[in-house]
Amino acid sequence: MARSWNDHWRIVSSTPTRRGAQGAIQHVVALEGGREGALKVLHDDGQFRRERRFRLKEEVNALSALTFGVPKLLDSNASEAADEDPLFLVMEWIPGPSLAQKLSAGPMPFGDALTCCTEILRTLGTMHRLPIVHRDLKPDNVILRDGLAANPVIVDFGLAWDETQMDREFHSQGQDMGNRFLRLPEYAPGRDSHHARSDVCLAAGLLFNMLVGRAPRILRDEHGRAPHESMSDVIPKAAKADARWPRLARVFTRAFQTELALRFQSAEELADALSHLVPNVPEEDVLFPALERLAADMESSKWRNRIERQTAIGNLGAKFDQHLRNLLTKTGLAFPGHHGFDGQSRTYNSGYEITTRRDGSRFSSASVGEGRQRLWNPRSTKLVLVVRSTDNGLSGIPWI
Repeated sequence: MARSWNDHWRIVSSTPTRRGAQGAIQHVVALEGGREGALKVLHDDGQFRRERRFRLKEEVNALSALTFGVPKLLDSNASEAADEDPLFLVMEWIPGPSLAQKLSAGPMPFGDALTCCTEILRTLGTMHRLPIVHRDLKPDNVILRDGLAANPVIVDFGLAWDETQMDREFHSQGQDMGNRFLRLPEYAPGRDSHHARSDVCLAAGLLFNMLVGRAPRILRDEHGRAPHESMSDVIPKAAKADARWPRLARVFTRAFQTELALRFQSAEELADALSHLVPNVPEEDVLFPALERLAADMESSKWRNRIERQTAIGNLGAKFDQHLRNLLTKTGLAFPGHHGFDGQSRTYNSGYEITTRRDGSRFSSASVGEGRQRLWNPRSTKLVLVVRSTDNGLSGIPWI
């Protein structure tokens, strides 16, 4: 005869027993070492039912295969029990409320709900790669370790399926796999209920429940509306006011499709969509602040003084240019072009340095500065003129 759970564990009577459809969960403590655990035993009428025993053994297998996001398996007699032996399993005791208990106080903040759902999807991604499909995700089957939204633990693998099991035999008998939290069409009797995409849809339902405080119940109502559309009037204003809500609404629209092919195809795909809810933040506008600074500078006294000096320089430059042209005309020199200042009093040349030298039969001059001016005097061999401009005006006197 296989060993019994009370060979190594005792019940903590102060903790209420949690009863489910297939069995009961009780808080226990190890007789040696005092380690806490959660004991699961089948109801009396299920201990010798083939399907119930099969499902408990599959739950043991699932907990053994997973390393995070689910309770650790501590003890079980599933591998050694004969058909007549009562089955049990003991898993890690998770301190904290269930998600259902947490939501009884009201919806969760937007950020906490996204964090919790993302962690659930991370666990589902690992499960589905094994592959194991939970098939019974609901607030009662998620425990928040130490009450933290960032540390959800998925429990109750009583309906879990993996591709090696005989689950199809039991389901073909007309059993409805759905729950009242969110009924999926593929969980109806006679349908194929072995899709990881169903878990992903249920995870989206958990997120909706966390944000709204109500279970989604069905994918589409009689008017074809998804839960976030049919219950729009009860969605908290804080959730709708969040900048992420418009994109999340589109995520829900896809997640709550009745056709499997139209939903998110994996836990990773839904998690990626949830990670991109924040609208693109526009790049920092560097032009407008620069224009504001320029406008402020142009209104300052320093700018006005600069404009006044430039205007004075321009006027003086124009007079000097005309005077120089008059002198050059008298000496027979030609001075093409304009003076070194434009109509807005901006300096073109930092200064003039004019000299003459013999170049064959022609005398020429070179200008030092940004621009160049030339003098032609085929008759005279002597002309030296040096003049430079400064911020405060012109310095130097033209001499001939």
